[in-house]
Amino acid sequence: MPKMLFKNLGLIKTRAVEGAELSDTASAYPVLLFSHGFNGVKNQNTFQIKQLASHGYIVIGIDP
Repeated sequence: MPKMLFKNLGLIKTRAVEGAELSDTASAYPVLLFSHGFNGVKNQNTFQIKQLASHGYIVIGIDP
């Protein structure tokens, strides 16, 4: 796919915080391993990851 289709993805504002500390309000949290799939791009599912995280899930994504 042409890079020009994705050049503005870096301008999208999210409430994600890199390196945020884990809250100590719960003794355990559910963890999900996320994969954007074959031919996908890591930024295409930002809204889904944000929604899951807002419900207390720790979402781990692999960025090769």
